Amino acid sequence: MSLRTSLRPALRAQLSRAFIHTSPALDPAPGPPLPDIAATSVTASPPSTIGESSVDAQASSCSSSASSSSTVSSATAAARKPRLTQFRADPKYAKLLSTPPKPIASLPSHLPPLISESSSPSPSSSSSSSSSSSSSSSSHTSSTALPKSIPSAISLLKSQSTPSTGIYVLARLHTRTYLLHPRDILTLPTLKPVKRPGTTLSLTRILEVGSRDYAIRSPSADAKVLRKYMDYDARSLETVPMSIAKVQVTVLEHTRGVMMTRFKYKRRGGFRKTIRRKPGWTRLRVGDIILGDGGQA
Repeated sequence: MSLRTSLRPALRAQLSRAFIHTSPALDPAPGPPLPDIAATSVTASPPSTIGESSVDAQASSCSSSASSSSTVSSATAAARKPRLTQFRADPKYAKLLSTPPKPIASLPSHLPPLISESSSPSPSSSSSSSSSSSSSSSSHTSSTALPKSIPSAISLLKSQSTPSTGIYVLARLHTRTYLLHPRDILTLPTLKPVKRPGTTLSLTRILEVGSRDYAIRSPSADAKVLRKYMDYDARSLETVPMSIAKVQVTVLEHTRGVMMTRFKYKRRGGFRKTIRRKPGWTRLRVGDIILGDGGQA
């Protein structure tokens, strides 16, 4: 009975030693060799000593694998570290950083010349700069000078436009202000009294007429004068007279919109009513915009 109990720890130790050496999956990292258990006697090899030696061997193997992995990770981190000295040592960027910005030597003719306050100019340079500034200022004022008469203003408008292109008007129609160009088609609520298609109408409330760079405006064009603040006897907007601009529109058709349905009711009175209606619209075509008497400038 005592022989069996003494043999059991030895067999268990041999089996564990054979299992550890024959199974490579449990020992991925190479470690120090295990001590030779077969040379010891049966009585002098308790199970606690064998277990401790195997645990020490596994711990040493794990520590060696951890040290090797830490060495690899440190080498990888050192390889991935960016090198900032390459950008600083590049001669192209060094040249750009060392070159000072160049001052402005010349400016467009419509701007005054740039005079630095640090350096005092010589008399010759000051005279030349004053002459150039006076010439540029005179050219600037001459190009933006306002005309002193209506015919000169109309001639400026005609120089940039024709009756059918390059011109626009702001006109009041049906209590609204519209921006109109020649050949535009305008749709607005039905005009009363209803006119037959083909009828020609003249726009009498023109607030502004202009081209690309010039415009003739009335005080009512910017909505600075409102009719509700006027006296009752003088409730009329100041407009561009027809001697300056004439615009005619032609009635194309009278049409109807989509059906609109509205349901009205009174909760306590029992009133129920459905209202169906189609809003009416009038389509107009804008004609040529005639400036002055219609002749060429």
